[in-house]
Amino acid sequence: MEEGYDKVGSLLRYGPKPYLTRMFNEDTYDQAVLKYMANEKCGRMEAQGNMDCFFDNAQDWALAKMIEKKGGYKRDYAKLDQKQAALSVVWGIGVTLVIVSIVNDIASGNYCANSPDANFCRFI
Repeated sequence: MEEGYDKVGSLLRYGPKPYLTRMFNEDTYDQAVLKYMANEKCGRMEAQGNMDCFFDNAQDWALAKMIEKKGGYKRDYAKLDQKQAALSVVWGIGVTLVIVSIVNDIASGNYCANSPDANFCRFI
């Protein structure tokens, strides 16, 4: 039997939504994968890729499946694009650093010391 990919694989392929689904609703995720495998008679990797895409954006996934059934492009949902994964990691680190910096400035009082007239500082 084909092995699927782990939770980090979901995060790298389709972002935080399917990753969080796997973290907090693991039974729901596994049942969706198993049901897709049974209905489509496919392997676990393909089923996981489809369910990750579904949990990320169900409407786009449904549209792509409808186009596929009409003879259109068949996308490989399980394929990990190395370039996209690297860009996602870099963006994730960058966004995290910015958020941590903002929270640190607010928590330490530096934000209001430098901008005392800011709307946020009026409530503190």
